[in-house]
Amino acid sequence: DKAVYYKYLQQLEDKTKVPKTKLVLGLIAVTVLLVLSSASFCNFASLLLGGVFPAYQSVLALQTNNAEGQKRWLTYWVVFAVFLIPDFFFDMVSGIVSLYPQFK
Repeated sequence: DKAVYYKYLQQLEDKTKVPKTKLVLGLIAVTVLLVLSSASFCNFASLLLGGVFPAYQSVLALQTNNAEGQKRWLTYWVVFAVFLIPDFFFDMVSGIVSLYPQFK
């Protein structure tokens, strides 16, 4: 309900002496900065989920001589490479296309 948000904004304005419009614009600016700066977090999460965990599972499959596991993880690495090679070139244009790392 809009009245609830207005009430909270009014209370915040009374406490801080900052107009509601500036409070809302500040909140929007902080949100945009957090989204744009999260590119490094996205890259870290991508590395962790797309590389470290599968590498660990691949080593386990090789150590146990599990043919099915070896086949599964070899397939994973081939598919991973198929997506990684074009991604390398798309990273070059990431400066042009905003929010590319977040969508990746």
